[in-house]
Amino acid sequence: MSSEFLLFLRRSASFLLIFILIVSGLEFRLRQTLEEAEHAHYQVLFSLKEPFDVMVLGSSTAMHGIDMHVLEETRIPGVDFRNAYNFAMPGAKFTFWEDWYNTLFHGHVQPPTFAIFVTDSFKLAEGVGRDLENDSNFFPFSVFLRAFLSSSLQRSNLLVHELMLFNIHKSILYLLKPQRTSWRTNQAEQYRGYLPVDRVLRADDPDALRGAADSLLIHPEISEEQFEALDTVTSGLQEQGTTVVFVQPPAYFPHISREVVAGPNAERIRSLAEKKNILFLDYNGDRVSALNGHAAYFYNWKHLNREGSRVFTKVLRKDLERVLGE
Repeated sequence: MSSEFLLFLRRSASFLLIFILIVSGLEFRLRQTLEEAEHAHYQVLFSLKEPFDVMVLGSSTAMHGIDMHVLEETRIPGVDFRNAYNFAMPGAKFTFWEDWYNTLFHGHVQPPTFAIFVTDSFKLAEGVGRDLENDSNFFPFSVFLRAFLSSSLQRSNLLVHELMLFNIHKSILYLLKPQRTSWRTNQAEQYRGYLPVDRVLRADDPDALRGAADSLLIHPEISEEQFEALDTVTSGLQEQGTTVVFVQPPAYFPHISREVVAGPNAERIRSLAEKKNILFLDYNGDRVSALNGHAAYFYNWKHLNREGSRVFTKVLRKDLERVLGE
């Protein structure tokens, strides 16, 4: 074997070793920055020894909009709201919860007595959203392997997202922390999955008025895939003996009538609730109130801020107690 070839092998091995060290270092650094609420949600789920009596599912409207400090004071016979957790995650569409339920929850976690499913009607529309595969970097290896063997998930996406280094959009956000949007709050404020936002929407803010003209709000397209996923998850929970309640948190729309906001998506959810004998509390429909027109309770047209979530959850708590506490 020539000396030139041996030199080539040594240099190649050195380059490969340096590359592996750099990749490992970057991966370690990225994982050290996993402070977001979703990571905590998965940690809670995978380390759960005793089941929660109450859980909340949904997207960011639930994560920022249902104040668990207030909800835990709810008094309904047979349900301990002090033993509750808000598993809602930003962008989580109904197909996400279907995969979450089938892959991570059913058969692995004892079902709760009570579940609040925030059925954000906007999530019934076609569009992008969170997929379970996107979160594989949060999974322990045993859970990742289980998810990888699941026929319902895309294995290529699971593998790509397992390494944060190749999860480009997250990598950039985590390495450039100071450039995150200003309304993100300290993760230390998280309480049982609830994460408050302090930003206050100004009534003259263009984002406040966007909701009034948003075509998704007025003329949404219903995705049959998303609707069927909602039906599937709900059926699975009910079959395990869980009482399910649908909740639509309020959005900011001072210029839209209740009839327009109710729309086909909310009506589709309402028909599903009636078929399954599920209570549906729609705060953009038959329970619209002055809260929907108070900009100080929102951080954008679709999401409640800290004060708004506190006020809304008090209303939700009273409605739950009045309807179910008898």
